[in-house]
Amino acid sequence: MTPEEIKETIASMLRIQSELQQAQLKHQAEIGDLKASIVEQKETVEVLRDSIEILAESLRSKSDRIDRQISNLVGYDIASERDRLNLDERLRIVERKIDRLENKQNNT
Repeated sequence: MTPEEIKETIASMLRIQSELQQAQLKHQAEIGDLKASIVEQKETVEVLRDSIEILAESLRSKSDRIDRQISNLVGYDIASERDRLNLDERLRIVERKIDRLENKQNNT
């Protein structure tokens, strides 16, 4: 190899080395950006997870409250039905007494 060819080969190798270094720097910067993005996304996920937990607890609380209200309404309806039946029974007793009194008046 002539000195000129050696110079050209060395220059070519230096260009390739320089391109590789630039590519490595670019990739390192991209990796840094990706890491930062991952950290940011993890933080967002944590915030969303916390929000979901708060909403889920709120929904459980509201669901429990609605269940209690339904139970109270069902209990109220049952109590009302019992009272209604009690009143119906009392009304029948009163009607029978009236009938007996009317029958006694008609017979006398």
